[in-house]
Amino acid sequence: MKARIMMIDDDPDFVAGIRAILEKADYEVNVAYNPKDGFQALQSKDYDLLLLDIMMGRGAEGVAFARKLRKDPKLREMPVLIIT
Repeated sequence: MKARIMMIDDDPDFVAGIRAILEKADYEVNVAYNPKDGFQALQSKDYDLLLLDIMMGRGAEGVAFARKLRKDPKLREMPVLIIT
């Protein structure tokens, strides 16, 4: 069974590059381009890792998102790798 990775990043070119590398390494990669869609995706499926961009939207929206994640009983234990 492939490890499932969620990536939340608003830069389509960066996402495409990282996704291609990870999929070639046999990971399943799902993507959201904003925190709202990312949170919904995280609640709908189980993921082994979250790749989270800190600088999205009007600033450091990724920081607020990480704080929100840590308050969620289901998602707080998921590993998060910060990308920027």
